[in-house]
Amino acid sequence: MAYKTIIRDNKHLKFVRQLECVLCGSPFVEAAHLRIGTDGGTSLKPSDCWVLPLCSPHHRLQHQIGERTFWEGKNPHTLCTELYKLTGLYEEAIALIERERVNDGREQTVGEAFGCWGEEG
Repeated sequence: MAYKTIIRDNKHLKFVRQLECVLCGSPFVEAAHLRIGTDGGTSLKPSDCWVLPLCSPHHRLQHQIGERTFWEGKNPHTLCTELYKLTGLYEEAIALIERERVNDGREQTVGEAFGCWGEEG
Protein backbone atom coordinates (compact mmCIF):
# COMPACT_ATOMS: atom_id res chain seq x y z
CA MET A 1 0.00 0.00 0.00
CA ALA A 2 1.36 3.42 -0.97
CA TYR A 3 1.20 6.16 1.62
CA LYS A 4 0.84 9.84 0.87
CA THR A 5 3.49 12.19 2.15
CA ILE A 6 1.61 15.02 3.79
CA ILE A 7 3.48 18.30 4.28
CA ARG A 8 3.02 19.97 7.65
CA ASP A 9 4.47 23.47 7.61
CA ASN A 10 3.67 25.64 10.63
CA LYS A 11 5.78 28.49 9.24
CA HIS A 12 3.60 28.64 6.12
CA LEU A 13 0.35 28.39 8.10
CA LYS A 14 1.45 31.28 10.34
CA PHE A 15 2.42 33.29 7.25
CA VAL A 16 -0.94 32.69 5.53
CA ARG A 17 -2.78 33.80 8.67
CA GLN A 18 -1.01 37.19 8.39
CA LEU A 19 -2.36 37.84 4.89
CA GLU A 20 -5.78 39.13 3.79
CA CYS A 21 -8.79 37.18 2.59
CA VAL A 22 -8.31 36.31 -1.06
CA LEU A 23 -11.96 37.15 -1.73
CA CYS A 24 -12.87 40.24 0.26
CA GLY A 25 -9.59 41.62 1.60
CA SER A 26 -10.48 41.24 5.27
CA PRO A 27 -7.34 41.19 7.43
CA PHE A 28 -8.95 38.68 9.82
CA VAL A 29 -8.23 35.32 8.21
CA GLU A 30 -7.84 31.61 8.76
CA ALA A 31 -5.71 29.16 6.79
CA ALA A 32 -8.33 27.33 4.72
CA HIS A 33 -7.21 23.98 3.30
CA LEU A 34 -8.27 22.90 -0.20
CA ARG A 35 -9.30 19.27 -0.40
CA ILE A 36 -10.44 18.79 -3.98
CA GLY A 37 -7.57 17.94 -6.30
CA THR A 38 -4.98 17.80 -3.52
CA ASP A 39 -3.33 15.11 -1.41
CA GLY A 40 -6.05 15.14 1.24
CA GLY A 41 -8.66 12.47 1.59
CA THR A 42 -11.43 11.19 3.78
CA SER A 43 -10.50 12.19 7.33
CA LEU A 44 -7.08 13.31 6.06
CA LYS A 45 -6.32 17.04 6.04
CA PRO A 46 -4.38 18.03 2.90
CA SER A 47 -0.79 19.24 3.04
CA ASP A 48 -0.27 22.72 4.41
CA CYS A 49 0.93 23.91 1.01
CA TRP A 50 -2.75 23.71 -0.08
CA VAL A 51 -4.05 26.60 2.04
CA LEU A 52 -5.45 30.02 1.21
CA PRO A 53 -6.23 32.90 3.53
CA LEU A 54 -9.99 33.18 3.95
CA CYS A 55 -11.92 35.23 6.50
CA SER A 56 -14.11 33.17 8.82
CA PRO A 57 -17.33 33.84 6.89
CA HIS A 58 -15.80 32.79 3.55
CA HIS A 59 -14.13 29.77 5.17
CA ARG A 60 -17.48 28.66 6.61
CA LEU A 61 -19.19 29.27 3.28
CA GLN A 62 -16.57 27.14 1.52
CA HIS A 63 -17.54 24.25 3.79
CA GLN A 64 -21.29 24.95 3.66
CA ILE A 65 -21.71 25.03 -0.11
CA GLY A 66 -18.78 22.76 -0.99
CA GLU A 67 -15.48 23.59 -2.63
CA ARG A 68 -16.59 22.90 -6.19
CA THR A 69 -19.36 25.50 -5.94
CA PHE A 70 -17.34 27.92 -3.83
CA TRP A 71 -14.36 28.01 -6.21
CA GLU A 72 -16.34 27.64 -9.44
CA GLY A 73 -14.68 29.53 -12.27
CA LYS A 74 -11.54 30.15 -10.22
CA ASN A 75 -8.25 28.28 -9.88
CA PRO A 76 -7.35 28.19 -6.19
CA HIS A 77 -4.69 25.51 -6.74
CA THR A 78 -2.46 27.89 -8.71
CA LEU A 79 -2.82 30.55 -6.03
CA CYS A 80 -1.92 28.02 -3.30
CA THR A 81 1.19 26.99 -5.21
CA GLU A 82 2.28 30.57 -5.75
CA LEU A 83 1.64 31.55 -2.11
CA TYR A 84 3.65 28.58 -0.90
CA LYS A 85 6.62 29.75 -2.99
CA LEU A 86 6.26 33.20 -1.39
CA THR A 87 6.23 32.01 2.24
CA GLY A 88 7.79 34.75 4.34
CA LEU A 89 7.59 37.37 1.58
CA TYR A 90 4.64 39.39 2.85
CA GLU A 91 4.61 42.27 0.35
CA GLU A 92 4.93 39.92 -2.63
CA ALA A 93 2.15 37.69 -1.30
CA ILE A 94 -0.20 40.63 -0.76
CA ALA A 95 0.53 41.87 -4.29
CA LEU A 96 -0.28 38.39 -5.66
CA ILE A 97 -3.55 38.22 -3.73
CA GLU A 98 -4.58 41.68 -4.89
CA ARG A 99 -3.85 40.76 -8.53
CA GLU A 100 -5.77 37.51 -8.25
CA ARG A 101 -8.68 38.73 -6.17
CA VAL A 102 -11.96 37.94 -7.82
CA ASN A 103 -14.64 40.61 -7.65
CA ASP A 104 -17.66 38.83 -8.98
CA GLY A 105 -20.20 40.58 -6.75
CA ARG A 106 -20.69 37.59 -4.46
CA GLU A 107 -17.95 38.67 -2.05
CA GLN A 108 -19.56 41.94 -0.98
CA THR A 109 -22.94 40.30 -0.47
CA VAL A 110 -21.44 37.44 1.51
CA GLY A 111 -19.26 39.81 3.50
CA GLU A 112 -22.22 41.94 4.46
CA ALA A 113 -24.42 38.94 5.20
CA PHE A 114 -21.87 37.27 7.46
CA GLY A 115 -20.34 40.40 8.95
CA CYS A 116 -17.06 39.65 7.21
CA TRP A 117 -15.24 42.68 8.54
CA GLY A 118 -16.92 42.60 11.92
CA GLU A 119 -16.81 45.74 13.99
CA GLU A 120 -13.13 46.29 13.15
CA GLY A 121 -13.55 46.93 9.38
